[in-house]
Amino acid sequence: MCMIIRIIFAQLLLSFLHCGVVHASPTCMDVDSHDDGEVRQVGQLVGSINTMSFSPDSRTLIIAADSRLHLYHFPEMTEIHQLDVGIKQILDIKFSPDGERLFVGGGDPGTRGVIIEYSWPAVVELNRSQLHRDVIWQLAFSQDGTWLVTGGQDHAVNVTNRETRKTTALSEHSGPVRGVVFLDETTFVTSSEDGSLRTWSIDTLNVAKILEHHIDAVHGMVLAAKNWNEQNQFDDTVFSFGADRTIRYWQPIRGRMVRFIRLPARPTSVVAMAEPMELLIGDTSGNLHWVDMRSAKIIRSIHVGSYWIESLCFSPVEQLVIVGTHKGAVLRVKVN
Repeated sequence: MCMIIRIIFAQLLLSFLHCGVVHASPTCMDVDSHDDGEVRQVGQLVGSINTMSFSPDSRTLIIAADSRLHLYHFPEMTEIHQLDVGIKQILDIKFSPDGERLFVGGGDPGTRGVIIEYSWPAVVELNRSQLHRDVIWQLAFSQDGTWLVTGGQDHAVNVTNRETRKTTALSEHSGPVRGVVFLDETTFVTSSEDGSLRTWSIDTLNVAKILEHHIDAVHGMVLAAKNWNEQNQFDDTVFSFGADRTIRYWQPIRGRMVRFIRLPARPTSVVAMAEPMELLIGDTSGNLHWVDMRSAKIIRSIHVGSYWIESLCFSPVEQLVIVGTHKGAVLRVKVN
């Protein structure tokens, strides 16, 4: 009888150890159910997950953890490829407007800011450029793909003409530039830890508007979906988020703030959804918040764990949120 008990105990111990080391196996991950959704851990990577992006056909999810890119089939979340890109931090991933190039931005802190261009879907490196003296936080393309704008920890905004390969450095901000978005072919907006947003003309490379209502560092910015602007008869709207725990609505061309919402904890990642028209927000306390864009009110919240949420992706088809955390955990949230 004692021998049988020992054998059973040994089998249970082996099963436990196997579950503890498996990567991205949903059968071994805990499921946490809420009234508004279900949270499941689907992977554990090494390093902070600073950014992620869907491929143009939404069938591949690219996740960046420190210096490595991880590619997954979606929605199955099976890993198909990983790649060390040769820089210490990947901070942004963007596809070119034609969907044929994958651009990775980041660098080595305090040393250099680098953009790496890959073919897609082959993921073959085509070009590598050092554009900043410190890491690149975000990059953005003009709608026709001619212009590439980058914002860096070195306080600089760099504007590159992809046809001529000429880069112009702009130095109007007094803090790290954490956000860059294009409003149209001729206008882009930057946000900075100096607490301001600035609207620029691509033709003159001059500042057209300075927007200052945040009372602390601005950590990022996203562009509203096209249907939001059309239904509300607004100019292009951007949503900024910062250390003052606010999300602020802006009409940058008019140079005005429309409204704001203050959150319980500092927002770290924001997605502007088209259907439904809501903001999806992750914060430093491990909470996901859904905010109705029209009323600027939180309509639901889910606590996903004791994590600092670093990055988010939302699939409207699958109604799934993918969460990347500072501890390398990859979470899948199914919204009820």
